[in-house]
Amino acid sequence: QQKRLNAQKDELQQKQEEFNTATNSMNEGIILLNKTGAVLSINQSATKILGISTYCIGKDLLLFNNTFEIQEILRIAETGEHAEKIIQMNGRHYQFSAGPILSDTDVSAIALIIFDITEMERAEEARREFTANVSHELKTPMMTIGGFIDGILDGTVPEEKHKQYLEIVSEEVKRLSRMVKSMLSIARIEAG
Repeated sequence: QQKRLNAQKDELQQKQEEFNTATNSMNEGIILLNKTGAVLSINQSATKILGISTYCIGKDLLLFNNTFEIQEILRIAETGEHAEKIIQMNGRHYQFSAGPILSDTDVSAIALIIFDITEMERAEEARREFTANVSHELKTPMMTIGGFIDGILDGTVPEEKHKQYLEIVSEEVKRLSRMVKSMLSIARIEAG
């Protein structure tokens, strides 16, 4: 029986080492908490993100980082629901995802995973800015074209100016065409 217990202990230790090796090589922060919020396991990425050490194992996570948003998602996970929140820390954006680990129907532990989404947020902001700029850049030539054509059609533009106005309209159409080609090129680049 002692040999069997030692073999089980060795097997558990090996599995723990494998788990630690796997999680410590990840960029995402991973924290396992018991149902009362005490840290069972934490990987190196999580310690860097939260600015804490592995000394927190066995202690309540909120003693080391009591950010309101983290408290909120942990409270939700304690009820058996999945919770996510984007939190800005140290000039970076992180998505915190807390999921309950159920034993039958009771929450026995919580897995807290932290993703660095800073680059995604920057890309999204650049995309919003690009869309706003393109909208503005498209609006100006469209208004110019519309104004000149309306002036020609309703007769407010003298006939001797028609050719000059149509040349301006032609240049604006070419400008619009170049912008659309650029947008299509950007879309192809983004699509790989």
